[in-house]
Amino acid sequence: MTRKTMSAEPDHSPASFTITATWDAEAGVFYSQSDIPGLHVEAATFDEFVALVRDLAPEMIADNLPQAKANTPRANAIRSSSSS
Repeated sequence: MTRKTMSAEPDHSPASFTITATWDAEAGVFYSQSDIPGLHVEAATFDEFVALVRDLAPEMIADNLPQAKANTPRANAIRSSSSS
């Protein structure tokens, strides 16, 4: 016999997503790798990259992951190593 436990209380924990900025020296841009469907960002500076992600990520989450929590995403930016 298999038992499944389900909670009647809603899960209020925020969804967690990862966005990585990688520097492409040949193209001269930071580009994104992300687990948010539809989010593709390229920017000449890291600050511009972060601004674009903060602007676009909530929209992509709302459009492509409607089951995700509607809480305001919290962004932590970390520079990644350059691409080869």
